[in-house]
This record gives sequence, structure tokens and C-alpha cells, in this order.
Amino acid sequence: MKLIIPLFIFNIVFAADFFHKVEIDEKDKINSVELRSGKKGDNRYYEGKIKRKFKTTLSNLKDAIMAFDQRCNNEYIEKRELVSKKDKCKYHNGNVIENFIHKELKEYKKDENEIDRIMISRRIYNREEFSQTDIVKVYKYTQDDKEVIKITMEMLKEKDAKNFIKPKVKTNSAFNKAYGLFLLTELSKKEVELEYTYSSRTDHWLINKSIAAGEVFESMAGSLNNLFDNLAKESTELMAKN
Repeated sequence: MKLIIPLFIFNIVFAADFFHKVEIDEKDKINSVELRSGKKGDNRYYEGKIKRKFKTTLSNLKDAIMAFDQRCNNEYIEKRELVSKKDKCKYHNGNVIENFIHKELKEYKKDENEIDRIMISRRIYNREEFSQTDIVKVYKYTQDDKEVIKITMEMLKEKDAKNFIKPKVKTNSAFNKAYGLFLLTELSKKEVELEYTYSSRTDHWLINKSIAAGEVFESMAGSLNNLFDNLAKESTELMAKN
């Protein structure tokens, strides 16, 4: 039975110590994606990292990343409960039933350099249905004389999600933590370097063993490359319109 791990566009303020004291026992590089996995206590940690240059603008690539509602599996239209069954997603994400974007949030204090914040209610199907709420934050600043945009995403517990919205789904995931970080660096007015890091932690029996790491790595690498291919198409289309 082939193991398929749903990879979501997460992202967060990426915790630098996410792998602190984790005993790394698996590493690989598949189709330009650097992968590692390790154990700490009862949890297994996974990480995938990919970097690529895009012939587009900083703004257009940011908008392409933020188009979460355009990435789902249209074969699951009849399973939708949060968004219209009439609309079709432009880009295929095999595990996602639907992404509902919350733009109106309860009052909150912005982080330093933060320019935007949204929440996403997700419903996922992978042999059984899962769901979660993610918080997405967008930051913009200058580093080494280059314009940089950072987009982070973090899966929240229901009690934490209630600080911002009335959650539309319960948190039911194979992972107990999931983080992602997009770093967009403007190399020129029409070229951007994007580095994306996805990290997760799980105590799920099926994906907690080192023997499963190879299949998880294959799934992560495929998902990350597919995501970057979709971002290239979407950002190019946006640049043509602008």
C-alpha cells in the first residue's frame, strides 16, 4: 500500500529550534528538494526545503502564493462543505478538498514588519477526512539592500484559532505541529528567488517509524516541486495581466 502524505502550504514564524535535540536518522535529496527526518521522544520530525529562481515580480509571486483557494482536488467537489461546488480550482493538490479563506479577523496587534494576515479552514482527504485551521502572516522588509517578503503559516489548535475567527472546522490531523516558511528575495525587478521550508511533527503510528521516511520523502519532494511549478504558472499569468 503506497503511503501518501498530504503536504500543505504552511508555512509560520519558522522556529529556528524546531529540530533542536532531534536525532536525525534519515536524509535525502530528491529532485532538488533537501529532506531530513529524525526522532525526539514519541515524535518524528520531517523537513523539506527547496529553492528556485522565478522570472516574475516580487508582488506577483507573493500573490500567487496567497492564492490558497486555487489549489485543491476538483475530483472532491461533492465533498465540499465550506466553498461553492460550482467553482473549480486552477491547480491540482491531490489531498485538499477545499480551502476557505478568512480575511476578516478579530482585532489583533500586528508583528513587526507584518503587512497582512489571513486564516484558512482546510478540509483534506487521505483515506479518511482530516481538517485544520492555519494562520498565514505576510511580512515585508529590506535585507542586504534587497526587498524581502516572508510568508509564514502555522497549524493552530482550535482554542488558539478562536482568538481570530469562529473556526469552521475541528483540528483533526496526522500531524501535531506543521510549519512552513516562504522567503522571497527580489534579485531584480523581474527576478525573484524563492526558498520554501516545510516542517512537521507527528506521533501518528504509520508515519512515525524511520522505515516510512523514504515514502514520506518521495511524497514531500513531489508536492514541493508541483507547488513551485504551479507558482511559476500563476505568477507568470499575473505578470502578463499587470
